Amino acid sequence: MESQHVLRAVGLGMLAGAAVGIMVSPGRKELKKAAGQAAQMVEEKAESISQAMKS
Repeated sequence: MESQHVLRAVGLGMLAGAAVGIMVSPGRKELKKAAGQAAQMVEEKAESISQAMKS
């Protein structure tokens, strides 16, 4: 009987965690924007390092 309660509690916890994760996660548009900004920042830093190495 106890193992059923434990499994039920684990299942409910997993379900609740998944629901919270879905609600908190950013939308596709926001995710694409953040990825684009990160890529641009990396490109700028690489260019800066390249220029510093040439000097």
